[in-house]
Amino acid sequence: ENCQIGVFLAYASTAGHALIDRELYLPESWTSDRDRCRAAGIGDEVEFATKPVLAQRMIERVLDAGVPFSWLTADEAYGQVKYLRVWLEARDVSYVLATRRNDDVFTSDGRFGRVDEMIAAVPPRQWRRISVGDGAHGRREYSWVRVPI
Repeated sequence: ENCQIGVFLAYASTAGHALIDRELYLPESWTSDRDRCRAAGIGDEVEFATKPVLAQRMIERVLDAGVPFSWLTADEAYGQVKYLRVWLEARDVSYVLATRRNDDVFTSDGRFGRVDEMIAAVPPRQWRRISVGDGAHGRREYSWVRVPI
C-alpha cells in the first residue's frame, strides 16, 4: 500500500506517440488520512477520485486546450463505466472503449444483455478483419465488429 499509481493520457499519431498528461491515483485509505497525505506533500484540497474520474479530468483538459485528435481508446477499466461513455458522447468524442465479456450493457437500440452473448449473436458477415499495424512478427490483424452501447 505504499506505492505510486498513475493514470496517464497518451497521444499517438503516425508521427509518433507521447504521454501528454497524468494524474496521481490515491486510494481512499490515503485521502481519508490527512496526516499521511501531509507527510507525503499531498495538499488538503486533494480528494479521492476513481481512475475513470481522473481520466475524465485529463480528457477534459485536452478538449479545452483544443488538442486535435480523431478518437479515444481505453481498456475495460474505463469502458465498463457508463457515465464516462455518456460524458464522451455529450462532448462529441469518438471512442473505442473495451468492456469485460461478462458486463451487462444496454445497446443504443435498447437491447440489454451480456457482452459475450451479444457478440456471439453477431452474424459472421458483419465481422471485419482489420490491421492495427506492423508488429515485431509482421502484420497484426484482428477481427472487429461494432456494437454501440
